[in-house]
Amino acid sequence: MWKGFIGILLAATCIVFTGCSADMKEVETATKDKLEDSQLGPYIETVTYKAGEKEDDDTPVSVQIKANEKFSDLSKMETYAAMNDAFDKIIGSYNQVSCGGNNNCRYTDIQVLDNQDTYVMNIMYRGLLINDFETYTKNDYIVDADRKEQKEKATNNTYTGNSNNTSNYTSHNKEQYSSNGINYKSIFTFMKEQYNILTNNDENYIPEVHDPQVAEIAAKRFGITAEEAGYIYEKVQMDAFN
Repeated sequence: MWKGFIGILLAATCIVFTGCSADMKEVETATKDKLEDSQLGPYIETVTYKAGEKEDDDTPVSVQIKANEKFSDLSKMETYAAMNDAFDKIIGSYNQVSCGGNNNCRYTDIQVLDNQDTYVMNIMYRGLLINDFETYTKNDYIVDADRKEQKEKATNNTYTGNSNNTSNYTSHNKEQYSSNGINYKSIFTFMKEQYNILTNNDENYIPEVHDPQVAEIAAKRFGITAEEAGYIYEKVQMDAFN
């Protein structure tokens, strides 16, 4: 009888103070419709929610998705866009979801498995890890999206009548492009991110050290010279002030 009383007391204590273990059914209820409404929705076959070890007051949750055959047809850019949109939809403005009792859960990553590959997107970095070794970053997405846009513009200009040539030329020249056709803003965004990484968000910035480093990194990334990369960064900065 005494043992039974102790068991009841412990169970009650668990419910009152901790809510016991996180309830993934609660997470599923809060997440399902948002996932289905995202760009990832048409490719979802099944979803499981895996709870990690509780940290402080939150339990980390991994969203693991089995994708249908159509998902394999997506390009890396389209895959990134779909998974990133899914994250935006389920998180909203605050990364916290109720998971039973007094428990709070937070999303840590989305994993998508199709018949060929595994894709993981972490909430902190929003980069795509493919099959545990290949990465596709936010900057990769920006560059690819920009190239796609320029290709579409070029195609449209080819089939536009002579009467529209002047307006198309003016519109095109509102943007600035590197010697190999990459939008200045894409290069600037990448370089700004590299500065933040190398200088701890400008706290340790030394111009004579970090300027050539970042220019060289950008040159290798975009297939331009370090001199052009440095010029582009300064040009975008100056244009922002004007």
